[in-house]
Amino acid sequence: MVLKAVCVLKGTGEVTGTVFFEQEGVGAPVKLTGEISGLEPGEHGFHVHAFGDNTNGCISAGPHFNPLNKTHGGPTDEVRHVGDLGNVTAGADHKANISIEDSVLTLTGPHSIIGRTMVVGEPAAVLRKKLLEHPFSPTHFVFLLCLCHLSTFPLFSLFTPPPPVPRSMRRRMTWEKEVTKRV
Repeated sequence: MVLKAVCVLKGTGEVTGTVFFEQEGVGAPVKLTGEISGLEPGEHGFHVHAFGDNTNGCISAGPHFNPLNKTHGGPTDEVRHVGDLGNVTAGADHKANISIEDSVLTLTGPHSIIGRTMVVGEPAAVLRKKLLEHPFSPTHFVFLLCLCHLSTFPLFSLFTPPPPVPRSMRRRMTWEKEVTKRV
């Protein structure tokens, strides 16, 4: 059975886009296709965040989706967050065409990305500059351009609640918040 999901992105200014997710069946890789327009030329971070709450940007969306408690990594790394999808690259036409196949993402089961938030970040050069200017800022992770709520296809189930966060993950997220506040 083919599983499908969609992400309709709306961000600051002119940034908009649509990303489609398709999985041929349980255990198969997820294919992402789509286009994001209105981006500054260059690389932009592209991640799935833990919660489907977009009311306060990345703060309410939580950290990268990481149900297996792994460290950051790139999309081809063995050790990485489930939500680490690397970068999308916008050309001179201010558009990023997306064509990604990922074997870690899933649209079903306890580690499903359905009901979570997809985030497109500022260009890598801008983000590096902000991090150098404010290296200890607890808000450095909120430099986002657009986000969306991942929903099953078709859109009538847009507000499906996300699967519950495992107790071990809730404890870790609470600990990360406390560490961030102390810095």
